[in-house]
Amino acid sequence: MKKLISIGRFAQLTGLSVKALRFYESVGLLMPAVVDPETGYRYYRFYQRGLAERIRSLRELDLSLDDVQQVAQADLTVQQALQIHASRLEMWIREKQELLQKVYLAQQNMQDYPVGVQENPPFAVLTCPHATSLTTAELDRERVYQNLLEQARAANLKPTEAPYTYHPPQGGFDPDHYQAILCLPVHAAGPETSAGCSGKTIRTLHAGDYSHLYLAYQALEAWVEKHQVKRIGPWCESYLAGLADGSRPITEVWCVIEGEA
Repeated sequence: MKKLISIGRFAQLTGLSVKALRFYESVGLLMPAVVDPETGYRYYRFYQRGLAERIRSLRELDLSLDDVQQVAQADLTVQQALQIHASRLEMWIREKQELLQKVYLAQQNMQDYPVGVQENPPFAVLTCPHATSLTTAELDRERVYQNLLEQARAANLKPTEAPYTYHPPQGGFDPDHYQAILCLPVHAAGPETSAGCSGKTIRTLHAGDYSHLYLAYQALEAWVEKHQVKRIGPWCESYLAGLADGSRPITEVWCVIEGEA
């Protein structure tokens, strides 16, 4: 017994709790050198400290008991076990990232779309018609927006609100080829400007990418039907954030209506 170490002392030396040592014994991973048949006291030898500390360090990295067992039995080197564990972690992280994206999409899909009513007084806009498609719409919109800002500077006109887009009647919708008109509200009318969409409007906000913007349209269409009002003119999208600045998009969808809201 002279060269034996009690389980309590061995726990202190290795950083493993007594409970952990008893567990590793139960699964056959780290057996005591001696078990007193009368008292049941467990004793370890000093050379077992290296294995105990390796088990502790590997478990702290969340390696499975099976992997640690294979290292203890020399079926795997520590390097091999860590590589296997790293591969599993990378796969787990990818799966969780994919799940997180699904959660974000679900959160976006479930966002509320409260509808507000607002009076748009008459205002002037600079406009720029352009051909676009669903795949290039964002880049086209940013390019045209920069053009409108240059036009405003050249005409000494100050932008007053966020730019907005609407689509003129075009005999059906082709996602690969359609016309859009980007409008930039400015502080005064002039020979370069036209009238913006004024009157009583209904509006709702969409936060996030444009792939789920249709949900905002659905909310407004349901509101129009419920309140039995008439939509006048086109649907409009105002880009409150995310246009040419790289921030998370915030889009206000709106239209002019006629009737009591």
